[in-house]
Amino acid sequence: MILKKNVRLIQLREQHELTQKALGDIIERNKQTVYAYETGRKSPGDLIKKTLADFFGVTVDYLFFEQLPERMEGQNNGDKSFNK
Repeated sequence: MILKKNVRLIQLREQHELTQKALGDIIERNKQTVYAYETGRKSPGDLIKKTLADFFGVTVDYLFFEQLPERMEGQNNGDKSFNK
């Protein structure tokens, strides 16, 4: 599985003025692990996902999963070909 860079995690860490080491201390991981989470080289387990989401006051879905586009191509113009 290819993971993508977690821009939201980076943004939230920076908004809280935390270094990777400081965030790692909070979740009991080292800064290299935080870097791996941010760059998509490693995916955190469910407990770490929940811990990070709780710390930042967001949902796990918001922090780790992409949102669907508000409007899929062809959805509002009667073209149902995207469902085929």
